[in-house]
Amino acid sequence: MGEKGIKGYKVFQPDWTCRTMKFEVGKIYEENVTPECCKSGIHFCLTLEDCFAYYDFNSKNKVTEVLALGKVDFDLKTSKCCTNKIQIVRELDWQEVMNLLNIDKGYKVFHSNWNFKGMKFEAGKIYEENETPKYCQKGFHYCLNLLDCLDYCVIGEEKEYRITEVAALGEIDFYSLGRKCCTNKIKIIKELNWLEVLHIVNIGKHNIDYHNVGYANEGSANTGNYNKGSRNTGSYNRGHHNVGTKNTNSYNVGDFNAGVQNTGSYNIGSFNTAKCNIGDYNTGEQNIGNFNAGKYNIGKYNTGDWNKANFSTGCFNTIEPKIYLFDKPSDWTYRIWLNSKANKILSRISITEWISKKDMTEEERQNHREYTVTGGYLKYYDLKEACQKWWHSLNEREKTIIKWIPNFDATIFKQITGIDVNK
Repeated sequence: MGEKGIKGYKVFQPDWTCRTMKFEVGKIYEENVTPECCKSGIHFCLTLEDCFAYYDFNSKNKVTEVLALGKVDFDLKTSKCCTNKIQIVRELDWQEVMNLLNIDKGYKVFHSNWNFKGMKFEAGKIYEENETPKYCQKGFHYCLNLLDCLDYCVIGEEKEYRITEVAALGEIDFYSLGRKCCTNKIKIIKELNWLEVLHIVNIGKHNIDYHNVGYANEGSANTGNYNKGSRNTGSYNRGHHNVGTKNTNSYNVGDFNAGVQNTGSYNIGSFNTAKCNIGDYNTGEQNIGNFNAGKYNIGKYNTGDWNKANFSTGCFNTIEPKIYLFDKPSDWTYRIWLNSKANKILSRISITEWISKKDMTEEERQNHREYTVTGGYLKYYDLKEACQKWWHSLNEREKTIIKWIPNFDATIFKQITGIDVNK
């Protein structure tokens, strides 16, 4: 985008490394690339908070203020930026990080009897645990925004809950995507009455930003209610462009998603069509792994259900199954096949080829007039024609590797590809 002098923040490992590079405060680093988020360039975030979506909230990490001096690419879905020229302006000490994030105060919900996970609390008192807080695992959890606390109770049922203002007095772990925190020492400052709750979350009042049809939106152009992001049709969304409700991230059609671009609901991962997945790219439901069509899989690429292994079509498997090759059982798993030299050689087969203007025949020029504008045309082959072209391009060593596939059967190979390996 070419804009210079964009301020941001970047976190490094304790030894000042990021991936394979080592950095130093005050220096300028430049790469001879066109920056593209998650592909090329030096990454940073526009807000300090967003950095901790990619790094643990750990005081041993090096937190810096940076300046992008070259071209900059922005990823609106992940809040990432990258540049091909960056200056590490200065290091922030941990107290400055805490002050900028302002995460030592928030809100916490209790049941009407003040019980929470086996403990009984009381306004005005301090509670402490002798362990390092870890988000969703241990410590006293609280929300930075009161509206987020209402995810854990039903608006209007004020008699069922105690909603309190709290302060973190000990160590803090911070989950930036959900803006939730936990601490090992917490003070219950005071209980809020229901009118105070309604006033703080601005229910039924004006929106902070513009072009909102719903109520209590902090972002812009929302049709739903209580959105922090922008252009949401649903309600209670923190991200942008959501049709569903209560999404932490963006571009979700379903509800209660922490990831991005989910059609289903209750997903922590991204790009899921079904619901309740922690992994990514799942068509089935309730998967922890990725790319599963079945349900309740911990592994990946499973068509069946309840598999800890990968590439399983059955159920309750912990070992990757062996696959059939040329209509017979083999000692190979699908993973071995994917990583094999034979598969990589076969992957070169292409049913399309770009023919440039200078290589076109007169007949092709007559049939593809678009070449005068495009400088050529895209030629299509049927599969067996493409296979024949590919086979003739191989050297003898590569042809031998194909014939070394377990259970190789020349008749079956010819039936599928049209190639006679004996010629």
